[in-house]
Amino acid sequence: MQNDDELTFLFVQVVHDRAATDYLRELDDNLKGAKFDIMDAQTVAEAESFASTADLVLAAIDG
Repeated sequence: MQNDDELTFLFVQVVHDRAATDYLRELDDNLKGAKFDIMDAQTVAEAESFASTADLVLAAIDG
């Protein structure tokens, strides 16, 4: 990989669970040892703000 635009992992939370939200935020914001920030996480509320799943995925791609 030459830059972080080449690969992204998007985790979308599908249930309201505070522990899951905290875990995904930790992965998203504090992943250690990676050359690039390729991890993105969306909570249920964030995911529901998109009109469709396709819009959510496109937003992740466009970064």
